[in-house]
Amino acid sequence: MKKNAAGLGFCIFLALASVASSHAAHVVFQVTQNTTDDGDPTTGSDAGYEINDGGFMVWQGWDGADWEIFLTDETDVNPAPFTANSVNDKAPDINDAGTVVWQQKNGTDNEIILDNGAGEENISNSPTCDDAAPRIGDGGHVTWQGYCQYTTSTTTFSDYEVFLYDGTSAINISNDHDSYPLEGADTAPQVNALGHVVWVKDLSSAPLGKKEIFFYNGSDPINLSNTFEEEDLDPQINDNDNVVWSGNDGTDYEIFFWDGQTNDGQTNPVEGHVFQITDNDQNDSRPRINNNGEVVWSASDGSDNEVYYWDGQFPPSAHITKITDNTTDDLNPFINEGGDVVWRGIVGSYWQIFTWDGRFPPSAYTTQVTTDTVQFKDPPKMNDNPARLDKDILWKGKENFSADMEIFAAISCTDVDQDGYCNEATGGNDCVDDPGGDPPECGTCACGDPACAGCARCIHPGMAETCDGIDNNCVAGIDENPDASNSCDNGVFCDGQEFCDQGACQAGADPCPDDTLFCNGTESCDEAGSQCLHSGTPCPDDGLFCNGTESCDESTDQCLPPIDPCPDDGLFCNGTESCDEDADQCLHSGNPCPDDGEACTADRCNENDDLCEYPCGAVNNQDPCCAEAVCAQEPVCMEPCNDNDGDGFGDPASPGCTYPYLDCDDGNPNINPLATEIPNNGIDENCDSRDCFIATAAFGTELEGKIDLLRSFRDSILLKSSAGKAFVKAYYRHSPPVARFIAERPRLRAFVRLLLLPVVGIASLFI
Repeated sequence: MKKNAAGLGFCIFLALASVASSHAAHVVFQVTQNTTDDGDPTTGSDAGYEINDGGFMVWQGWDGADWEIFLTDETDVNPAPFTANSVNDKAPDINDAGTVVWQQKNGTDNEIILDNGAGEENISNSPTCDDAAPRIGDGGHVTWQGYCQYTTSTTTFSDYEVFLYDGTSAINISNDHDSYPLEGADTAPQVNALGHVVWVKDLSSAPLGKKEIFFYNGSDPINLSNTFEEEDLDPQINDNDNVVWSGNDGTDYEIFFWDGQTNDGQTNPVEGHVFQITDNDQNDSRPRINNNGEVVWSASDGSDNEVYYWDGQFPPSAHITKITDNTTDDLNPFINEGGDVVWRGIVGSYWQIFTWDGRFPPSAYTTQVTTDTVQFKDPPKMNDNPARLDKDILWKGKENFSADMEIFAAISCTDVDQDGYCNEATGGNDCVDDPGGDPPECGTCACGDPACAGCARCIHPGMAETCDGIDNNCVAGIDENPDASNSCDNGVFCDGQEFCDQGACQAGADPCPDDTLFCNGTESCDEAGSQCLHSGTPCPDDGLFCNGTESCDESTDQCLPPIDPCPDDGLFCNGTESCDEDADQCLHSGNPCPDDGEACTADRCNENDDLCEYPCGAVNNQDPCCAEAVCAQEPVCMEPCNDNDGDGFGDPASPGCTYPYLDCDDGNPNINPLATEIPNNGIDENCDSRDCFIATAAFGTELEGKIDLLRSFRDSILLKSSAGKAFVKAYYRHSPPVARFIAERPRLRAFVRLLLLPVVGIASLFI
C-alpha cells in the first residue's frame, strides 16, 4: 500500500498524552476529507469499516455516483477507491493477511467478492441468493448471509441462510431449507481463524424459543443456547472456539459464554459448557471476546450505561470489573488480543473515544483519545499492531454538523519528551521529541519563558511561535510571522509595534509620526487612550469677537490675518460701523446728519447723493418761518394766497394761504374744511369728500349703494391720474349749486338718476 507521511502530518489535528510511563500517545487524524458519506448507515452502526493488525483500514464510501470500497494504510489519507466501477460495493471486511471481502451489486442481487491481492473473485456466485454482510477470518475463511429462493415439489419460498467459503468453494452451512416449513432465518454470521462459524437462527415457529445461537465446525450445526427460552443475539467467536452472546433469561438480557467444549452421545451436546456470566436486573448487551477469553460489554448501572470486563476466570461474579463509573453513557466496547479496550462515551454533548490498557485500577489507566466537538461517533474498533506501543483505533463520525460521515483514526506513537505530541518517526508531528540534549533548567522552567527556549518539551505544534531563532511550533520555518513578531510586542502603544528580525526583537516605529500638515499642529502619542493626537491649528482663535476669525493657510504654512467681523456696509445714512466686544455684535453710528439748530428747517439724509440736507419747513407764505433768513428764498414764502370767497381757506392751487387745506368750493364762504356738515343735503360743507353732490341729490342718500360705487370709482380710478384729478377738482368746484337745484325738484332727480345709471355701470366695470 502507498505510504504518505506528509499527508498524515497535514491531517493531524489533535494529539493527547496516554500513560506517562510508557511515553505513548495517540495522534488523531481524519482519514477521509470529502463531502460525501463514508459508511452506509443501512449496514449497521459498526459495519462498513474495519482495521487489521497491520494497520490497514477498509471502509465503504460514496464516490458521487455509487458506493465503492476504500483501502489505506495508517498514513495514506483520502485514497482513491480500491474498487472503481459503476455498481454498489458495501460492507467490507479485512483479515490480518490483508485479504478484503465485500458485497457487490451484480445485476439483480448482491454477490460476495474477495480480493487477496490477485484481483477480484466472486466467491458466492449464486444467482438465486442475495448475499450480504461478509466476514473473513485470519485463516482466509469467509462467511455471509444470503437471502435465497428455493423450490420444492409443492412450493417456492425464500429464506436467509448462512454460507461458508473455505478458500475453494462455498457451501450452505445452516442447511434448514430441505424441509418445509422452515425453521427460520439464519443471520449475523461470524467466523474465526479455524473456519468455524456462529450465527443467529430465528426459531419463532419452533417450540424451543424465538432466536438461538448456532455453531458450525465442519459437521452438523449445533444449538448453543437451546437451554434458554427467550431470544439470543449478537454472537461473537474467538480463535479458540469460545463464544459469547447476549440472551434473554426471561427478565432481561444477560451475557452468556460457551467454552468451546461438547459432550459426546448426549441429547444436548453443550450442556454443562454454557455459562451465564451476568445475573442482574439490567440489560447486558453487545459482548466482545478476544482469543484469551476476555469479554467486555455494556450495561446500565441503574442511571446510565457503563462498560464491564470479565477476565475469563470463574466464578464470573468474582472476576467482573466495572471499567467506567460516571453519570453519562459509555457504550459499544471492543477488546483486542492484548486486552486493550476501546469504547465511545458521552462527555458534555459530544461522543468521545476512550481506551483502557488492561491495568488496574481502570480509572488510573484509562485515556480519553479525542477531545473534539464532533457530535457523533460510531462504535470504535482497535487492532493488535505489533509495531505500535499502543494499538490503532478506527471509527466513523461526522467531521462537523453536516450530514456526511467521515472515517477517523487514532494511531499510537511515542512521546519521549511527554509533551502530549508524538514524534515524527512514529507518525506524529513533534519535530523535537528527544530531551536528551536539554540543559538542566529545562526540568524546572515554564514553557514560554526565555529560559525554556530550545527545550524539547516546549517545541511542538501546540506552542506559539516566538522570536528566538527556533521553530517552536514545528511549522516549516523559523520565527514565522505574525506570531514571532507578536511575541515581541511589549504592550506599550506609544513604543510602536516591535517586530522579529534574525531571531531578535527589534524596536517598533513611532506610531504617531509627523503628518507634515502645518495646520494640523504637532503630533503626539496618548498612551492611556492608545491613540495618536494632534495639537491642533497653530493659528488658534484668540476668543475676541472683534478680532475676527483666525485661519490657517496649509499651502503657505502660515497663519492668515483675521477678517474684520464688522466691515463698512457702504450705506452713508447708516453712519460708521464699529464692533461691540462685550456684546459680541456689530454696531452702526446711525444718521450722520445732526440737527442744525434751526427750528424752521428739516434735518434730512440723502442716501442717493451721500449728503445731509436742511430744507425750509414753511408750509405757506403766512408761516412765521418765512420771516427767517433760512426760508427767505423758499417759493412757498413768496406765493400769494388766493381766497376768492374770503373764508380764510385758499384755492387748492394757492399754497401761500394760512390754511393749506383743500377748499372744495372757493366761491362759497360757507363751504370750507372748518364748516359744519349738514347731513343728507347733497352738499359737502366741510370738504371731507363724503358727498358726491349731484349723485347724492339724485339718489336721495349718501348711503345708496350706487353712491358708494361712484366714490370707489373716484378714489381707485380717477384720482390715480392727472386727468382724473382735474375732473374731480372741477366737479367739486361746480357741482354744489347744481346739486341743490336737483335736490329741490323730484322729477328732475328721477331724470338725473336715469342719466347717471350708465355712469354707474361703467364704474362697476373698473371696480
